Amino acid sequence: MYTPGQFAKRVGVSVKTIQKWDRLGILPAKRTITNRRYYTDEELAAALQLPRQHKPRATIAYCRVSSQAQKPDLQNQQAALEKFCKQQAIEVDEWVLEIGGGLNFERKQFLRLVDRIVSGEVERVVLAHQDRLVRFGYQLLAHLCQVMAHLSRMARSRLERWRKRRRHAGVA
Repeated sequence: MYTPGQFAKRVGVSVKTIQKWDRLGILPAKRTITNRRYYTDEELAAALQLPRQHKPRATIAYCRVSSQAQKPDLQNQQAALEKFCKQQAIEVDEWVLEIGGGLNFERKQFLRLVDRIVSGEVERVVLAHQDRLVRFGYQLLAHLCQVMAHLSRMARSRLERWRKRRRHAGVA
């Protein structure tokens, strides 16, 4: 990821030229959440007219529970997602299993996932339910995924059946 200054230096033009290219749509910049411009290796290759290198993007399944006491639920959640992915013919490249509160935006695995989405390394994120990723602010992350990656969730009916089985088994 390059700032406009770093990018301009590599391309051999001024920052004003980079900003103008962005405004005119010649070489649009990506934007951070705070609306700052940034550029990737792909834009650098386009600016220098180099052949583009397409990195394979990952499909990541994300499972989370709030506490150590719920660790068995983490395994159940993973099993349910494995079944869902198999039924939907989704090949998962990486499983992220995390224990931490959904209100905590400083979870290491969560932040690593967001960084990878922003950098374009993630093609798809698979969740059992939206609150497994975050309790609040899901719409922002869904928008980020819509722009940068694909977000898949288990169908509501499958999730409800999974929760019902857990309740009957005596798991809250």
